[in-house]
Amino acid sequence: EICLIFAILINYWIGEMRTKKGRESEKGSAFGVRVLSVTMLSTGVAAVLAILFAINYGLKKKDPTAVGMAILGMALSMVSIGSWVDGVSGITGEVYIAMGVILLAMLISTLLTGGDMWSGMLSTHAHIFLIIGPIASGLAFLIPILLVLLSTSVWVVGILQLRKSFRAFGLLDLLVAIVSSVAFYGGILFQPQIFLVGLTIIAIELGIISWLGLRNEESLAIN
Repeated sequence: EICLIFAILINYWIGEMRTKKGRESEKGSAFGVRVLSVTMLSTGVAAVLAILFAINYGLKKKDPTAVGMAILGMALSMVSIGSWVDGVSGITGEVYIAMGVILLAMLISTLLTGGDMWSGMLSTHAHIFLIIGPIASGLAFLIPILLVLLSTSVWVVGILQLRKSFRAFGLLDLLVAIVSSVAFYGGILFQPQIFLVGLTIIAIELGIISWLGLRNEESLAIN
C-alpha cells in the first residue's frame, strides 16, 4: 500500500512538472487505466488518492474520460474495501444506485450549465450503476422504473443538445423497460389498475418527447 501511495504521488509530481514545462499531458484514458489498476490493488488509502488525483486531472484538463475512470474507480474501491471492512459489501448495491441517481441528476444539469462535453460520460455511467446497482442489492425489480427515468432523461438531453445517439438510446431504454417490466412483474402488470398506471407513465414520457420534438423541429431537421 505504501509503494502504491508513493507511486501515485510521484506520478502526480511528474505530471505537474510536465505541465509547468509546457509539455503535452498524457491522455485521460491512460491516466484512467492507471487509476483503475491502483484501485484494484489497493486496500483503500492509495485508491482514494488515485481517484482524487484523477478527478482533479479530468476537471483541470476538461477530460471526461479521466473523470469517468475515476468514477469507476470509486465503484471498484467499494469492492476492495468490502473485503476487509465488515458491512461495506452489504451496501455496495445501494451505493451504486445512489451514484447512478447522482450521475443522472448531473446529466440533466448539463442542460442548464452547457456541459455538453460531459453528457456522454454521465449517461454511460448512469446506465452502468442503475443496472448493476439493483442487481447487486437484490432490488432488480427496480430496473424497469430506473430505465424509464434513464429513457426520459437521455431522450430529453438528446433533443435539447441535438444528439442523435442520445435520442436512439432513449428509445432503446424505453423498449427495454417495457420488456423487462413484463419479465419482472409478470401477471401483476396486466391488472387493470397497474396496467393503466404503466400506460400513463409511458404516455407522459412520449408526450414530453413529442412536445420538445415539435418545439425544436427545425434544429432537429438540420441535425
